[in-house]
Amino acid sequence: RADSEKLARSAQDLWLACIALNAILHFGNESENDEKKPVPLRSKVEAILNSGMKHPFVETVANAIPTEALDEGVNTEDELRSRFVRVARICRRLGLVQAPNTSLYKYFVSYFHSFLVFNNIQAEGPADEIDLSKMDNFDLIAYAQYWMDKGSLELALKFMSQLNGESRKAASDWIRDARLLLETKQCAFTLTAFASATGLANTF
Repeated sequence: RADSEKLARSAQDLWLACIALNAILHFGNESENDEKKPVPLRSKVEAILNSGMKHPFVETVANAIPTEALDEGVNTEDELRSRFVRVARICRRLGLVQAPNTSLYKYFVSYFHSFLVFNNIQAEGPADEIDLSKMDNFDLIAYAQYWMDKGSLELALKFMSQLNGESRKAASDWIRDARLLLETKQCAFTLTAFASATGLANTF
């Protein structure tokens, strides 16, 4: 009985540690000084490892969390959505520019062209057959905007990652941060699911 209680308590500690990690990923920095800098996740992940009783699955998944997330933290999805508005606008204006040493005339043409392109997306679901190789930067940004409006950061990232030229350069930080968040959230989700299953197994 003592062993069962110990296992149940450890499972509860693991679950609580996972919930704490998920809270940071979802809500970000809620400090009173209102600084919205990402919170390093190392202490949260170490709490999970300490509660995991050296279970190989817990250690494997926890160690898969990117080092950047551990040391620098991640942006929340709301923060990325807010940044996307500005990033998409800049990328659209640079849509025709392929190299940084392009003439000013090309920049002007690209800027002017961005006002003449209208979004006309009729995607019904993520499984739609889309040939990304036939899409230009303006199409890619339009689809990314469509899926951001639908609440799918993952699909928006899929299209933003296909940008090229100066548009890709302008979006590089956003792409990196979005990918970092999604990779970290996947690990956190897996750990939470394991902790929940372990807790149920030790309850009955």
